[in-house]
Amino acid sequence: MTYTNEQIAELKTKVSKILAKNLPRQVTIELWNNPNKIVVFLFTGLRSINNPTMVSFVVENDLNVQFQHFGGEGGQNIFRETDPNNPKERFHAMGGEKIPFRKPKKTEAAVLKAIEKIPADYLATMRGIVARGLQIERFSHSGSEKEGTVDYSFLG
Repeated sequence: MTYTNEQIAELKTKVSKILAKNLPRQVTIELWNNPNKIVVFLFTGLRSINNPTMVSFVVENDLNVQFQHFGGEGGQNIFRETDPNNPKERFHAMGGEKIPFRKPKKTEAAVLKAIEKIPADYLATMRGIVARGLQIERFSHSGSEKEGTVDYSFLG
């Protein structure tokens, strides 16, 4: 079944309510209503192309849900400093933690249930990074200077 633009708008409202209910106020939720799909961005701090906490996913009009990059922004990873205890990251500029996600069946109930899990997995991924003593770094647009780090106090 393919959803109409009106049905997509209704679904966007449901997605927005689910995310707002399950995320702390420090996480920004940005929803775009493109024709035939909903694009969702989640991030902390300021919106910038270099925001390492930004993740994004899309819900298409056929109810296909997937994480996706949009012009270099978002995707399924939260980027962090390299782990000095991991020899595979020894020469890397940064590391990343993938947010777990399983594609749901193409029914509205399954899609909403899958989206309901994303906030908890997003926050758990950030907590895991912090628990290992690693920083989620922000880099300048040139990529050469750090702009600061994320305030983790809301993670508890």
